[in-house]
Amino acid sequence: MTHLVFRSDVAPGSDRVAVVLDPGTSAEAGTQDTVFVGLARDAGNYLLFRYHNGLHRVGWDLRVDGALITAGVEPLDNLDGMVDLTGPAARYAFVLHGHRATAYVDQGGGWEFLFTADTGGAVDFGDPAVRARYRYAASVRLDDGTVTLDGLTARRA
Repeated sequence: MTHLVFRSDVAPGSDRVAVVLDPGTSAEAGTQDTVFVGLARDAGNYLLFRYHNGLHRVGWDLRVDGALITAGVEPLDNLDGMVDLTGPAARYAFVLHGHRATAYVDQGGGWEFLFTADTGGAVDFGDPAVRARYRYAASVRLDDGTVTLDGLTARRA
């Protein structure tokens, strides 16, 4: 299995930003065809929202100093199978407000709220010094096949 994190060269200039991922396609993908959007400092420090194409499952991963703090195990099971980002107009959004980030999805019919993740005492994205070390990010986890990412857009929310 491969998990690649692609970081931009730009740090969030505010604690109110939106990052939108156009997920692209998954061709002949194996069991781990997952795309991510969010903020990353490096491979051991990130807050990424994930979308697993095969299961149509969403969630988040918060990793600090290499330790996985949460893998989105809050009550997200009710969203399993409900999110489908395979359509041509599909998008997945990460919207940051201080230490809280909210996921939205556009399955082709307009934006819908999914969930909010609170980083609590783990990472304070409201602190400019902390934010300066992070970059806008997209990521892919794949064990077989091909995944494309069609675009990543970041702006102030």
